[in-house]
Amino acid sequence: MAGAGLRPCPRAHRRPTPRRGRRQAILARRAEGQSIREIAAAKVSVGVVHKTLNTAAAPVDG
Repeated sequence: MAGAGLRPCPRAHRRPTPRRGRRQAILARRAEGQSIREIAAAKVSVGVVHKTLNTAAAPVDG
């Protein structure tokens, strides 16, 4: 059987999300006009910065 015993990684297809303090720092730096790459230079991946900014800008249903 091909793939028998292999389990998917629990974090597969999911980027890590930053803790509250780092998230607020990302949003504050973006509000100052910094680019995603400039923010990511502070030891955060570009993907995490992008995800944080997109979820912050997403409308909330309700």
